[in-house]
Amino acid sequence: MTDIKSMTQEELGSFLKSLGQPAFRAKQVFTWLHRGVTSFDEMTNLPGSLRATLAERFPLTMPTVVDRQISKDGTRKYLVEFDDGIRVETVGIPSRNGDRLTVCFSTQAGCPIACAFCATGQEGFARNLTPGEIVDQVLIVQEDMGKRVTNAVGMGQGEPFLNYDNTMA
Repeated sequence: MTDIKSMTQEELGSFLKSLGQPAFRAKQVFTWLHRGVTSFDEMTNLPGSLRATLAERFPLTMPTVVDRQISKDGTRKYLVEFDDGIRVETVGIPSRNGDRLTVCFSTQAGCPIACAFCATGQEGFARNLTPGEIVDQVLIVQEDMGKRVTNAVGMGQGEPFLNYDNTMA
């Protein structure tokens, strides 16, 4: 089954066109998906029939925060679990003056390089994350910290260049 949160706006447009929807619906759906909605019912500017069709075809889930640690400086480290049980780490780092929020997101579950100095590499490699799973990490931090993310850095688990297409998407 296709992960709707991993579709590009163009792919959404093609799918929605096949349903007889106007082109502007792709931007609407894409925007909602990247705001972190947990139900198609929250997409209030879409017709009810379209929301029902989307709900039938695509599961809309958010990963679960299994653990959250908060340091003295306000940095938060999250252990995030996806629907298939895969877990990754994500970190939210507020600036000292509070005007910026940086997220260090994972691009892979584990790491195939296995550098001797890195704990993640010693755990082995499970799989690449999808574009939707990468975006979900940013949304989790943004929601939990109650502040818009200003910077995103691919420095969590894995090597972003080994999952380049999904990271760039």
